[in-house]
Amino acid sequence: MDEQKSAVTESQEMLQQEKAAHLLELTESQKREEAAKKALDTERQCVADVSNSVSLSCQQNDFLGKESGDVKRLNIFAALMGFIETDKGPVLMLLCVLVGIS
Repeated sequence: MDEQKSAVTESQEMLQQEKAAHLLELTESQKREEAAKKALDTERQCVADVSNSVSLSCQQNDFLGKESGDVKRLNIFAALMGFIETDKGPVLMLLCVLVGIS
């Protein structure tokens, strides 16, 4: 009878140790899951920030491309009219109006 009680007690102790080990594993797994969720949220925010930056950069490039095209047209027109780029505002403003640059 003592052997059976001893075996039962030993089994119960092993069961408690296994429960504790599984609980620890579960806790660690939940911590890893939470860390992964935070990392994913951070990554998503970074992707959104990069996407916004790329979009803004493209808009700026489009604007600069348009502006440099306008400047090229203005320079061509000024060359055809015999003007040289100077600091004469009214002359350049007139050229802008004639070329259609607002």
